[in-house]
Amino acid sequence: MNYFERLPEECIFEIISKIIPVDVVRSTTLSKLFKFVVGSDQIWERFLPLDNQEIIDKYEFSPVCNTKKELFFFVYVILQFSLMKANW
Repeated sequence: MNYFERLPEECIFEIISKIIPVDVVRSTTLSKLFKFVVGSDQIWERFLPLDNQEIIDKYEFSPVCNTKKELFFFVYVILQFSLMKANW
């Protein structure tokens, strides 16, 4: 029996919102409910930097992101690329 399935969705949301993004992705293996909650825009919006639009505007192309999760990973890649370029 999967005891995670017994937790209310709100509890899972609170748990997930307190961990780092890499662990959020890993948590999807715990249960179907975790996977469902991780797909929520509310979760990924918490991880986006407040200036995410400014970060995106610095680049010549606009991302086509259907979810906050996709937007998070797009911004994350931009920031990682910028760090690599600065250290090059």
